[in-house]
Amino acid sequence: MKSYLVGLNNHDFLDSNSELTIERSHPIEKNILGINYYFTQVKYPLLIHKFKQYEILTEIIIKEKQYAVGVQPMLYFCFPITVLKSSNTIIGRCAETNETAEFIIEKNNIQIFLKILKIFGTLSFNHNSDIRTIIDRILR
Repeated sequence: MKSYLVGLNNHDFLDSNSELTIERSHPIEKNILGINYYFTQVKYPLLIHKFKQYEILTEIIIKEKQYAVGVQPMLYFCFPITVLKSSNTIIGRCAETNETAEFIIEKNNIQIFLKILKIFGTLSFNHNSDIRTIIDRILR
């Protein structure tokens, strides 16, 4: 995996992909409840990767950076609540304040996490650098 991540060039990262652009409609004037607004719509690219034999997926949405100029891909790891381990069953009830549950990485699901690391490393140069640093620390 590390050689794959090292082999990526700046133009390979998702934040640099010209097909994954944010689209905005031209603003039109709209009056709602007596107040004039300019109305526009924004479309954000969303990529979904489903892990074959699992009900687990990752979503990547590309949005504007919050505190800087440019775009930022965000990765979300989506999984069913049934895979979480907890001392009390968590299905069919509200969680208590500060209650936790764990998603345990085991032999039967390690490939999911390796793939998530690989995907995370394709989001941007900075994401790639972070993942490579993590891999280096693990391998020490």
